[in-house]
Amino acid sequence: SNLADNIVFLRHVEYRGEMRKVIGTLKMRTSDFERSLRELEITADGIRVGEPLPQLRGILTGTPDWNEDAGGT
Repeated sequence: SNLADNIVFLRHVEYRGEMRKVIGTLKMRTSDFERSLRELEITADGIRVGEPLPQLRGILTGTPDWNEDAGGT
C-alpha cells in the first residue's frame, strides 16, 4: 500500500495475571525487518524493547495465547 511506509503495532496482553505490552512490525517498505513480537516496557528510564516472544501466538486475531512449550518467560 502507498498509504504507509512503516506499520508498527502495539497490543496489551494478559500473562499470568499481569498486563503486558507487546510491539511488532507489520510492514516496512523497501527493507527486511524483524518479524518477531517483543515485550515493550515504558519505564522512568525510557522505553525498553525485550527479547522475542516466540511463545506468544494469536495476537493479530485479537485472542492472544501463550504456548508454554515454546520457551521464554
